This record gives sequence, C-alpha cells and structure tokens, in this order.
Amino acid sequence: DIFGCKALDTIQIFIKEDQIYFIPDIFSPNGDGNNDEFSIYLSDAISKVFDFRIFDRWGNLLLFRPEITGDSSNFVWDGYISDKKAELGVYVYMAKLLLVDGSERQIYGEISLIR
Repeated sequence: DIFGCKALDTIQIFIKEDQIYFIPDIFSPNGDGNNDEFSIYLSDAISKVFDFRIFDRWGNLLLFRPEITGDSSNFVWDGYISDKKAELGVYVYMAKLLLVDGSERQIYGEISLIR
C-alpha cells in the first residue's frame, strides 16, 4: 500500500462432488396431487437403493424396502402405516446406495410429514 506494507493471503477451494441423488425434506400426503409421496430422485450414477428404512421419533421401524431400482420408479412412501395415515411429524430415513462403479454409500436424514 502507500505505507509500504505488504499483504499475503491464501484461498482454499473445495470442489463439491456431483449431486447423485435428491431427497426432499418435507411431503404432504393429502391427496391434492402435490408432494403426496416421499420419493428419492436418483441420477444415472446409482444403480439401486437398498435397505431403505423409515423410523418414527421413538426409533420404531415403520417402513422397510429391501431394494428400490430405477425400474420400480422412485416411489418410496405414501404416508400410510398399516393402511392408516401416519401422524404429522418428523421421521428419520436411512438407506444404502449402490453406485454404478460398485461402491456403496450410506445416506440418512429427516423427512417432515404435513397435510
């Protein structure tokens, strides 16, 4: 600068890997045709989803799907448990993804059910 001071700085750039799936964090199974199903949206980098589970806030297993492939559409949950509407609230999901390169990835998160 005008006083003869020098400055030095560094920057670190992180490259985020490609988004290979998308899972919404809220759905509303109220029959209006909008967001009525909890779905997983997959890219071509994933060959299948397996060991998919949904739990309630007390840790009770509500839904289990051993395998979901692109052929079976991305439908996962309609908001019902044993033919009854699930309660409003936050649920936890977890699953394993099998990528086309043969590797596996564990995913988990929360989903809010509203009506």
